[in-house]
Amino acid sequence: MRIVKRICVLSLALLTLTGCGKGRQETATVFAMDTVMELTAWGKGAGPALEAAKSEIYRLAALFDRREPGGDIFKLNAAGESDVSPDTEALISRGLEIRGLTGGAFDMTVAPVMDLWGFYGQNYRVPSEDELTAALKSVGTEVEVNNGRVTLSPGAGLDVGGIAKGYTAGKIM
Repeated sequence: MRIVKRICVLSLALLTLTGCGKGRQETATVFAMDTVMELTAWGKGAGPALEAAKSEIYRLAALFDRREPGGDIFKLNAAGESDVSPDTEALISRGLEIRGLTGGAFDMTVAPVMDLWGFYGQNYRVPSEDELTAALKSVGTEVEVNNGRVTLSPGAGLDVGGIAKGYTAGKIM
């Protein structure tokens, strides 16, 4: 009896959700953060909603891109400390929280190692063991976030690519 009840509740939920998709549907393709993104919206405001979502994606991509001279992460990595936007502060704070929850398995301070492999300049190479050992000394280091100001340990650099897309998806939804 319990399983029949669950199936009925699930069926009702699915019928309700399929009713939400009625009306005009629009899609948009966006390329940002080195990723092709497909956006879909339904209803009368679908077009403006997609335009707003695209605008927000591009705005956040510019803030979070290590290669974008006007972006928060670029400035922070270049200077070792910087005032950042509320979005960048929230992203970094969440990344630090995840670093703690994963025991350091997720760590945004991996930028020096990423640079050795040439991922951002498309100058790919296999670094030597000595280079990796030296770069790894900057990974897992302190990142201080305080009222819109972020300070990195000497030699550290942030790469937020592992969290930026998820944060952005949450913002545009």
